[in-house]
Amino acid sequence: MKSVILAAAVLVLLSGNLASLSALDGKGVPSANAPFLLEQKYDRETKPKNRVKIAIQLTDMRLQLMRSSYDTVDPEKAKEAITQYLFAVDLLVQAVRSASDAGYSKRAEIHLRRHEREFKNLQMSLSVMERTSVEQVAGQVTRLREEILYSIMNPRDESARK
Repeated sequence: MKSVILAAAVLVLLSGNLASLSALDGKGVPSANAPFLLEQKYDRETKPKNRVKIAIQLTDMRLQLMRSSYDTVDPEKAKEAITQYLFAVDLLVQAVRSASDAGYSKRAEIHLRRHEREFKNLQMSLSVMERTSVEQVAGQVTRLREEILYSIMNPRDESARK
């Protein structure tokens, strides 16, 4: 019985090491490159509805990275994180525009509304000097969210038929 438990423990340890080795080899799921992998998945996806789902995941990851970049003292890292976040939001808006289903537009609008609240929380935790860039990003997100909201209220002819 002890030998079975010992063998199981060895297998668990080896599987953990193999997983980390395969991640270094590019065969595993590297968590640091997850946004990059989602961008590739977005580019490969042909269905607009699935693109919206991927873009929502990507914007969440980019927002988390942006939040963590403000924990460091490096302003260049924060600027890069803002640029990447805005790129992810732009992908979301493009996907919503191409999707003819208003349900996915509503999901994206709710998602961006949550991000607006996150920005307000982030602004409260930052200094006055750091707030200006976050306020600009929050303003852009608000403008894009309102654009999506207005597209739901005034649907195009294609989506109104469905």
